[in-house]
Amino acid sequence: ELLILQALDPERGSGDSSNIADAVRYAADQNADVISMSLGAPVYNSQIADAVAYAQEAGSIVTVATGNSRMKGIQFLASPADATEETIAVGAATVEADASTALPASFSQVGPDNGLDLSNGVTEGRTVSVVGPGTAVQAPIYDSRGTLTTKTLSGTSMATPHVSGAIAVLLEADSTLAGDPAAVEERLRSTATRMPNATSAAVGSGYVSLGDAVANTASEETQDEAMTSEATARDAGVETLSD
Repeated sequence: ELLILQALDPERGSGDSSNIADAVRYAADQNADVISMSLGAPVYNSQIADAVAYAQEAGSIVTVATGNSRMKGIQFLASPADATEETIAVGAATVEADASTALPASFSQVGPDNGLDLSNGVTEGRTVSVVGPGTAVQAPIYDSRGTLTTKTLSGTSMATPHVSGAIAVLLEADSTLAGDPAAVEERLRSTATRMPNATSAAVGSGYVSLGDAVANTASEETQDEAMTSEATARDAGVETLSD
């Protein structure tokens, strides 16, 4: 079942933090298993972060897009992707038949968060959890005449619902994970497909793998261990910037 809540202006895609926070709390009060948020801002907002924490305490799994402004000078995680340690921060990657050969999208914001988002250090060190398909995705939309059609879109907003849907299937397959955000994130991280050519800063634990998550088949190596020497060098550079 889907609970659709409109928290942003339908024309401009912007909105008030209070509306977003209210929507998150309302979803949690309706016992939402998964809350998917394809939105974010460069500045930390305690009202929204508190709502995310409230939802997680109620047992909702919260997934949030990491943001699309890396190439515009806003490199680190958008808020509320960095709201809590249990928040599943979703980055975007290219769509490939073999996820291990995928690359992070150039626009996808990265971690570890530098904590310079007016959070007084609350978000410092928060990282991307996993990435999902987020480039040239065929998305269903309604056109100006109200007709359902499709449009090719790219962004972490495309990747996030893929991961949210995967979590819903995972919870259906393994009810022991229901209501446990930390356990769900750990399952996604441990079973993700490692991406040797990508940095951990950009992709977290790798490309979300629904089949392996359901089967609880952990990867034999971590994302850090899987990286090529070139990727490791790039990763160190991102971490230096975050310091």
